[in-house]
Amino acid sequence: MLRGERVRSLRLSRKLTHQDLAELLDMGVRQVARYESGETEPNGEILARIAQVFNVSTDYLLGTTDDPMPHVQPGVLTDLEWHIISSVRSGDKLEAIKAIVESA
Repeated sequence: MLRGERVRSLRLSRKLTHQDLAELLDMGVRQVARYESGETEPNGEILARIAQVFNVSTDYLLGTTDDPMPHVQPGVLTDLEWHIISSVRSGDKLEAIKAIVESA
């Protein structure tokens, strides 16, 4: 079951209105609001499009994980790559930029 509050939180964190998200998903504004409220569930295609718009996994949207991108694990990336990605995900873009500049 889609976690509507996650869609809402992602939308707000990117400063998108219902209208903005509806346009990105090629659907009506009311439908976006229904997904966020839990009134209706998206089909698999729509779920995948929502995940793509927000660059998160469908597992995150469904609530089966709290990690937006669980397939990226620390052992797969270098410490620097992991630090940069973690910084961006947590909203600390300045820290990510600093790490990139210091590594160059």
